[in-house]
Amino acid sequence: MRKLCSQAGYLLVTAAILIVIFGFLAASITYMAVTESHSATSQLVTSRALYVAESGLQAGIIKLLSPNLTQRAVCSGIPYNNQSVGDGKFTLAYTLQTPTSATTLRDYISETDKVIPVVDAAEYAPSGRLMIDREMIDYTGIGSGLSECGGHSSCFIGGKRGRDNTKAVNHDVGTPVGQYQCDIQSTGGIPDASQTSARRILSENVQLERGWLIGAPANISDPPNHYLAGIYRWNENQWPRENFGMELDRNLFSISMLSNVDGWILGSGIILHYDGLSWSEYTSSRVAGNLKGLYCVSANDCWIVGSSGLIYHYPKPNGSPKVWYRFALVRDSELSKRPILTSVYCVDNNNCWAVGYIPAKDVPYGFAKSVAYHYHDNVWTQEHVDGYPGDILEKVYCYDADNCWAVGKSDLGGRGIVYRYDSSVHEWYYAAFMYFNGSGWEFFKSLRDVYCTSGDSCWFVGGEGWFYYYNGVSLNTRFHQTDEGEILHAVSCYNSKNCWAAGNSGYVYHYDGLSWTKAGKVDNTTAINGISLVGASLQPEAIWKEEF
Repeated sequence: MRKLCSQAGYLLVTAAILIVIFGFLAASITYMAVTESHSATSQLVTSRALYVAESGLQAGIIKLLSPNLTQRAVCSGIPYNNQSVGDGKFTLAYTLQTPTSATTLRDYISETDKVIPVVDAAEYAPSGRLMIDREMIDYTGIGSGLSECGGHSSCFIGGKRGRDNTKAVNHDVGTPVGQYQCDIQSTGGIPDASQTSARRILSENVQLERGWLIGAPANISDPPNHYLAGIYRWNENQWPRENFGMELDRNLFSISMLSNVDGWILGSGIILHYDGLSWSEYTSSRVAGNLKGLYCVSANDCWIVGSSGLIYHYPKPNGSPKVWYRFALVRDSELSKRPILTSVYCVDNNNCWAVGYIPAKDVPYGFAKSVAYHYHDNVWTQEHVDGYPGDILEKVYCYDADNCWAVGKSDLGGRGIVYRYDSSVHEWYYAAFMYFNGSGWEFFKSLRDVYCTSGDSCWFVGGEGWFYYYNGVSLNTRFHQTDEGEILHAVSCYNSKNCWAAGNSGYVYHYDGLSWTKAGKVDNTTAINGISLVGASLQPEAIWKEEF
């Protein structure tokens, strides 16, 4: 009997222990389930906060670069504070990043280098986008020290070359390094951005747009007979006159900007250079002749063309200081006459085209003759132009080596003309001189400029203020005529939904992907002759990161 009682007591103790163990296990399982539930809920909420913060970034980018100018805001005025989106809110902070004085490359860099050595990177953003010649380069940080910078004291690291549809190329020592961006920080939270447990912070570097217009000087009345230079710069929302620092009574014909800190202007008897701070006359060179066309491939590869077949190049090999020099003096192979060259354009450092004409007085049959020349392997060679007597080519543009256009007018009545380049036979052929207006065919008026955003998307402008569009098949689409019916001298685009045009009245027109609209007037007396734009075409966003 005692034995049975002893066994029963043992079983009771065992049962109690098991109850405690199972209770502990149940409590643990319950605790883990609750913890995992809270963790999953917290993760879900923070994920939603991430999406809210990302929405904030996208809203900020749209405000900076919307094709519709009326919807834009400048970097310093993006109007989002506790903006609702879904079940959360975001707040934006922003910083305009552009150096007061541009740095330059400390050393030569090849097309594959990821470390960019410079003289001093102190005034640049911690990450973002650089403009070196015509190449866009994104970078993740700023380095210092000989080991990090490849033997130099300052550099940009984590370079991503050839961004935004640009081509990675070599760059020479001393090349200016540009930057013009808005750094956006977006704080997203659930239910609002002040939360600390359900908040995510994202940042992104966004490249901003720069642009220049050039033209005739403005005659101011006080004091009388004083002139202001016809140079205007886009500052995110308008085209104010550029501070030139001196009077200038010269007409400006052509402009070629490489970045926001490096560019050239060609005018009547004058060459101007821009260093990121101001324009100044480039007095190191003395060029002669009636010069009309200018284009720069890089800081050390620029061309000027003009009358008497003159072709200048910059800089002179082994020259110090750097100067423009006469590279070639071309003739027409048939007439042995020197042409008037009006325009030059390059797609790279080994493929350039110049166009112009032989004046009627120098042609036996009494009508002007159009001419074209191609630069390749260090030589300018004349190419055949299969056109009509009297044609005068005034502007050439190439999207790439297989998509080149030239426009102008005929001195037989002034109708507009369009030529296209056949790269397979190195010949220019007549592409169009009439368009269908909806009810019948009309001649183009004198055409002054052409710009393409792709091989099958081009704008043509000229007389009577019409905008003509090539859609890859035909050049029959005619867009809005300007109110003044003016002569449009220039057109250029950032992309297919963001273009600018201007002409002899001083009015500036903008295209937003749907229509052309008047976007202001730069001056009551200024005729605009040229446009050069600097900015992203497809991808303005550079470095995206989350901040912890």
